[in-house]
Amino acid sequence: MESVRGAVATAGDSIVEYANWIASGEPPHPLTSAILKGIRDYNEDDCRSTAELVVWLRKLQCDSELTFLGRPSKPEVQNEGRPEGNPIDITRKLLLAEAYDGAGKRVRPHLETLAYLLDFHRREDKPMWWRMSQCLLLLAAWRNMQERTLKLRCDLLFASSPRS
Repeated sequence: MESVRGAVATAGDSIVEYANWIASGEPPHPLTSAILKGIRDYNEDDCRSTAELVVWLRKLQCDSELTFLGRPSKPEVQNEGRPEGNPIDITRKLLLAEAYDGAGKRVRPHLETLAYLLDFHRREDKPMWWRMSQCLLLLAAWRNMQERTLKLRCDLLFASSPRS
């Protein structure tokens, strides 16, 4: 899939562009706001890419004759401190071990891909993303305030200084 080109290429870019839109005074609709259109185009591209990834993963699962084990009844618990390790890390190591033969040659590349996609679902950890978004917006607002304050101080300083 061809990716969207423009000011918004990452989730972080969309956060910054949204802050820019708030400050811009542009209309609140993607048809009349270039900034909102860029954000919408990025989000649409991201959703389509994710849907294509799901289709590809399901085909890979089917082709590899892997069965879906179902969703866990309880949320995952991080057990980094436990001696047996994190279940995701253990599963990743097992998949990687199966992906390569004894000589280190990759013989089952789909298992390697699956091993590295085990953490993909973590991107849905929305509270963390929202906190990061709030921090970026606050940082942008703070920088804007600092720039305006500095400009005002310079204007006042130079306005009150005697001219020769």
